[in-house]
Amino acid sequence: MSNYHDHLPILYDDIQDPVCVFEKSGDVHYCNEAFSTITGISVVRFLNRKVTVYNALKKLDGLDLNFSSVENFVQQSGIRICKYETKKNLRGLGQFSFKKFNYESSQQLYFLT
Repeated sequence: MSNYHDHLPILYDDIQDPVCVFEKSGDVHYCNEAFSTITGISVVRFLNRKVTVYNALKKLDGLDLNFSSVENFVQQSGIRICKYETKKNLRGLGQFSFKKFNYESSQQLYFLT
């Protein structure tokens, strides 16, 4: 049986919207070029676990991005328009949505679009 790693590149590599799949610790399992562009950090650095999503995307709506703030976003559900700031001091306004899903029944991952 194939896993989500097999399908995400096919689905999300060429779209304009940033996509990132990460775990509670912030380690990135997948991100597309659009996510890399808004954070200013290469996909390779994310996938080699040199940078976590929490290090790269520092703030959303003025709040530090961490596990607690991600859980808060998940609880609110839907798409939010937020100001963001990255580690490289890039700033902007974007639409963000966080979803939580279970992978292989034991690992919880987060899907950021």
